[in-house]
Amino acid sequence: MTVFHLARAKDEDLLEIVGIVFKAFGQDQMALDFCIGRDTPEGHQNLANIWLKFMQRNPGDHWVKVVEDTSGRIVGATNFRIHPTVVPDHSLEVNKEFSWLQADPQKLEMATKFADHAIKDMKRLQTQPYIVGSMMVQWGCKLADQLVLPMWVTSKFQTQPFYLRSGFADVEVNGQFHKMKRIATAK
Repeated sequence: MTVFHLARAKDEDLLEIVGIVFKAFGQDQMALDFCIGRDTPEGHQNLANIWLKFMQRNPGDHWVKVVEDTSGRIVGATNFRIHPTVVPDHSLEVNKEFSWLQADPQKLEMATKFADHAIKDMKRLQTQPYIVGSMMVQWGCKLADQLVLPMWVTSKFQTQPFYLRSGFADVEVNGQFHKMKRIATAK
């Protein structure tokens, strides 16, 4: 039986996590254009560098990884933004670089608008096709409950039922995206 464990991801894990993201979302043109960039070695390194900058300048930015014990391979990761005492400046948490779109002004404009309106409080949940997504969300829900904090997530319509089962409720629906909230439960 395969055994997994949760651990805080380190800077050097980001490139491996980026690979997982591209496996999970690499066929989604919207995700490529507006969120993760080009599926090339340079594109992967660029995304890892962007996330590293976020981690370095935002003390509330935490990556949690799921590691398969036998191989030591990362099989999933979630980016949590934990701000227990302040409302953060979300503009610092949004990638507006879009270096991969510089040659396409129309897509660049769309991506910038998308970043301004849809990504601001998006939490990322990336997994390979293993059952680790629920493990990470359960961990996040338990932590939020202990800290008595609400959780927010922006979900595509495909993953909305998953979040509903985890106690989230729709707050706003904008096209394919569901802005969802989960209220902390007192134990």
